[in-house]
Amino acid sequence: MGKELFGVMNYQESINCYEKGLATDSFLAGIWFRKGLTFEKLGDNEQALLSYEKSLEYGYSSSRALYMQGLAYAGLDRHEKAMSCFDRALKITPDDPELWYQKGMLFDKLGNYEAAVGCYEQGLSLNPDSAEAWYHKGLGLEKLGRELDSAETHQEALSYYQEALKCYESVLSSEPDSIEALQGKGFCLEQLGRPSEAIQCYDEIISYEPYNYEAWHSKGSLLDAMGQYDEAVACYSMAQMALDPDSGVHTEEVKTALLEKMNAYDASLASYPDAPKFRSEPVKILYDKGLALDKLGNYESAVECYEQVLEKEPGHAVVWYRKALDLDRLGRYEEAVVAYEKALKLDPGYAKVWYRKGFDSARLGEHRQALKSYDKALELDENYYLAWYGKASSLVRLEEYDASIECYNRLLAFAPESTEIRYNKGLALDQLGKHEEAEDCYNQTLQLDPEYAPARFKVKEGAELSGPEVSRPTKEESRDVNLEGALAGGFWAYLLSSEKPDSGEYGTEYNPKNIELLDPLFSFDSVWYGKASVCRELGQYEDALSSYELVLMINPERTEAWYEEGSVLDLLGRNEEAMECYKRAVDLDPQSDVAWYGMASTVNSLGRSEEAITYFDRVLEIDPHNAMALQEKGRVLASLGKYEEAVSCYDTLLESEPNNAGALEGRASVLVKLERSEEALDDYDKILEFEPANSGALAEKASAFEGLGRYEEAVECYGKILDASPGNREVIYRQAKALEELGDFETAIGSYDRILELGPANADAHNSKGFAFYKLERYQEAIDCYDKTLEYDPGNAAAWYYKGCAYYARSSHTAALRSFDKAAQLKPDCITAWYNKGYIYNVQGEVEEAIESYDRALAINPNSAPALYNKRFALYRIKKYDEASASKSKLDSLDPGFVGALEDRGTKLFLPDTYRGDLDFALPNRWYGSSANFSEYVTENMTTNPLPADYVPEPDEYDNFYIPEAGEEPDEVIDEEPDEVTGENDSFYIPEAGEVIDEEPDEVTDEEQDNESDKDPDESNRTGYYIPEAGE
Repeated sequence: MGKELFGVMNYQESINCYEKGLATDSFLAGIWFRKGLTFEKLGDNEQALLSYEKSLEYGYSSSRALYMQGLAYAGLDRHEKAMSCFDRALKITPDDPELWYQKGMLFDKLGNYEAAVGCYEQGLSLNPDSAEAWYHKGLGLEKLGRELDSAETHQEALSYYQEALKCYESVLSSEPDSIEALQGKGFCLEQLGRPSEAIQCYDEIISYEPYNYEAWHSKGSLLDAMGQYDEAVACYSMAQMALDPDSGVHTEEVKTALLEKMNAYDASLASYPDAPKFRSEPVKILYDKGLALDKLGNYESAVECYEQVLEKEPGHAVVWYRKALDLDRLGRYEEAVVAYEKALKLDPGYAKVWYRKGFDSARLGEHRQALKSYDKALELDENYYLAWYGKASSLVRLEEYDASIECYNRLLAFAPESTEIRYNKGLALDQLGKHEEAEDCYNQTLQLDPEYAPARFKVKEGAELSGPEVSRPTKEESRDVNLEGALAGGFWAYLLSSEKPDSGEYGTEYNPKNIELLDPLFSFDSVWYGKASVCRELGQYEDALSSYELVLMINPERTEAWYEEGSVLDLLGRNEEAMECYKRAVDLDPQSDVAWYGMASTVNSLGRSEEAITYFDRVLEIDPHNAMALQEKGRVLASLGKYEEAVSCYDTLLESEPNNAGALEGRASVLVKLERSEEALDDYDKILEFEPANSGALAEKASAFEGLGRYEEAVECYGKILDASPGNREVIYRQAKALEELGDFETAIGSYDRILELGPANADAHNSKGFAFYKLERYQEAIDCYDKTLEYDPGNAAAWYYKGCAYYARSSHTAALRSFDKAAQLKPDCITAWYNKGYIYNVQGEVEEAIESYDRALAINPNSAPALYNKRFALYRIKKYDEASASKSKLDSLDPGFVGALEDRGTKLFLPDTYRGDLDFALPNRWYGSSANFSEYVTENMTTNPLPADYVPEPDEYDNFYIPEAGEEPDEVIDEEPDEVTGENDSFYIPEAGEVIDEEPDEVTDEEQDNESDKDPDESNRTGYYIPEAGE
């Protein structure tokens, strides 16, 4: 009954039922657990915790109960307890992605974003379809970027924003209407210097939530920075309206929801280096009140609060800065400049304040003053994108076009795919009379975005002035949509290029107001088609769809309108509807290669790869050299493992476009999979001929070299990448691994140090550094590295495992055993941890424990020859001859030559050749013929001295296994140093093959002696070891 009441959300009655059940039998663990769930629904985390503890006490499935207990602790902000619960649950169910996700959320609350990202990655490796985990991983990376976003670490911050962007795009691939992911994507694009794409993200948010404050505000800030002041003011007005409770636009509930979304309100404020530390609490309250008023958009009142703060404590740069920003928002630019100057007197080393001062000076028309401020910002951070942009704009206003072009060149080095910058550079070149260079810029702009209207208009204008029309690239080679020709007399071109009011000489972007002119004036399909195209360019996809529908009502046989409508539906994630549009297009025109291509792309995005290939084939029937179809078909075939066919596609494409970098890179990656790495290297070399700094090609080339064992050349490739991006941690790490393959562990350690300078909490770098020290036999330094890892991540199984190996190499066997024990607890399926535990127990004479460990290893791999071999002799030691014989029989059936071929003795500690953080390896079937897997120190300790003929060992002296070949004279014994904890000696004696060593015998009767003579050889020597002859 309690369960049913819980199901209908009658929680209090549900608890009453559970309590009645517990009054009858208080040991019902399941009821305690359900009672905990119900208390949690009621928000009573304390009672929930008590119930979960009872359920665990009475034997409830511990992983689930620990998980819920952790959530309850987290709800009470008892983070250490919550973390402990999640860690305990993960030891039981390490493959539960939700546990990793919740642990990441907890790290995020604690501000340990790097650890949080690591947990999300672990969860995503188990469940790559979790949009929530992708989002929070992106948010964690974004926060890491914000922490590092200063002049000294700006490049590293950009790498975090780039990775965060990929995460947000993963969310949007499955949830295209995710407001949070769109907001994060927009922010990252802003930081990466891609403002137009960021604005598209904010437009998408606004299409879903027209009163989203953050989207309007962010869009307005970008337009403001780009000098598009009219549109910026309109956006700021919409942002104000979204939060104005008296506007009548929305209810208090909507306002509350908006306020809840206003985290990360102002990135520039959040990253200010000096958080104020006030001397008195009343001043701090005033400051906090100002912050709250900021978030409500009540800037006048916020300024008053900051002024009261500064009357009492005027020495806080950040308060002057916040006041200046609010004066900015109020349009009081002269006062803002004064406030920025006050902030800079207190802290002249902050580039963003110089930039904001310059920006406001430019607003006031004081461009010379603006240039001084921009230059100061660039002295502090030469890669400050917005400062270069502002400087270029001021130089244009001062008609210093040569200098502005230098700024645009610097900007293009940061953002080579920016259409705005190339276009603006072209305008500056036009002003200098360098029309051919300007035209090159416009054409390059169109190569990046074939439908960028201002550049199209400029190209057409140039063609009309110089003669025949200049050909322009289109989005697909076979497509030729001429927007300017949509209306007679070039009226459409006029509408597209007309200047906005007060926008200045360079305001040739689309003017949305002009679209309104079309509605009352025209009703024929060409005009609606033109409007639809422009709405699409502006990101107004719903309006574009409405216009396409009107086009098709007037002229249902207009093929390109069906195709265009399908492409817009694709952008909105409405793929099935898009397919219907493409089908109508090919019904009307079976030779429409763009429609067939649209169908191929859509079904491929839906995961229907085989079907996509059939549509790509239709494109290629129409146009056998269609570059996009060939490249995409090759990529899809490669994803299906059809590598030879993929190579054929790339070959066809490269016949007509031998320098197509995408095709060369695609073919090279497939050739590597076909183990044709030498040919792949030729492709990478060709890419690098015309793109020497292509880091992707250099990285893939390095991987190909590694596959061929040519590690020196791989190291060289990684070095070239690092010349351009010295803070790329992944490349530094891969270079270090290649150096290890060359045996250059000293240099590899230097690489790990570079990684740790960039982020000291990097567990893999600490572990890899420890392994390098291990290979150099600098065991204490290796142990120090593993301890450092465990300081940041106590649950790192790899660190515990390799620490055990290092301790063993120092003959610190007890310490080694503790480490292997911890590794096995954290990763119960790690066969080598169990095997090594068994080996050390054997060495210490704890034979029963050794056998138990070998059994755990054999439960993971019942056919492990080394584990069977060592277990066999451990069983001999405690006189379990039948079981020992069974182990020998199984070993002989698996590998008949194992015993006779043991040149390296088989009783060794396991250490992999290279560091593997996942501990995902198995014991080799045979351990002889090579000592590559073992430290030299361990190998030396495997020899023994010959014993006197009359010597009979006591049972407790069988501490190590040495098995000479038949007739072999053993060398001298080299005793290990005593264990630092136990002081035990680890050497013991194994007899010659066929030899029997009797222990002190019990009294044997004549009858027993007679019975003994009838037993088989294995059984007849149960008073001591029976060692078979070689080959027996």
